[in-house]
Amino acid sequence: MTALDATTMTLIEFVGCIAIIIGALAGGSFAYSRFGAWEAIVGVPAGVIVSLVAAFGVGAALLFVALTKEKIDQRRRLRPVFGRYWSRDRTKDWESLVNGLESGLVLEGKVVWQFPYGVFVDTGHGFPALLKIGDCTDRIHTAQAAISASISARVRGFDNERFIELTQKEDPAKGSVQRPDATDDASDRR
Repeated sequence: MTALDATTMTLIEFVGCIAIIIGALAGGSFAYSRFGAWEAIVGVPAGVIVSLVAAFGVGAALLFVALTKEKIDQRRRLRPVFGRYWSRDRTKDWESLVNGLESGLVLEGKVVWQFPYGVFVDTGHGFPALLKIGDCTDRIHTAQAAISASISARVRGFDNERFIELTQKEDPAKGSVQRPDATDDASDRR
């Protein structure tokens, strides 16, 4: 569920390229100083191979830090509204919520946090509800959903990070998303 921004990915790629260049220079200069000019030709590819391994390690470490930072930042922003929803103390609450909410049930709530690929919504259940941009209708886009804006969406499922996954797309069985107080009886409209 995480999306890294372009700056973070560019930084990881840049560090990898710099490591390869440094490895090639170090391998070539080491081989030249020890064995001479012809052996430096072998030292450059050896340095590149060693630096590729080092660049992979550094890149993996930077990626881990970026992903961890994003998760920590997300929890820090959601904690004032939902408390420590991820803690072990809330496991029973989460399990009872998962067993109690049916897929397709319409929930209403208020937007508590916007991010590049969706919004988090407070539905009053004590756990964050996630509405991604891809699950929005054309008429209601998350970029237009201001903080504290009311949103109506259906339960699509549950995430391993303890999020209620929401969608505003049409349910093939029922048609479009409706408010819980709306009736679907055609005879009332006549």
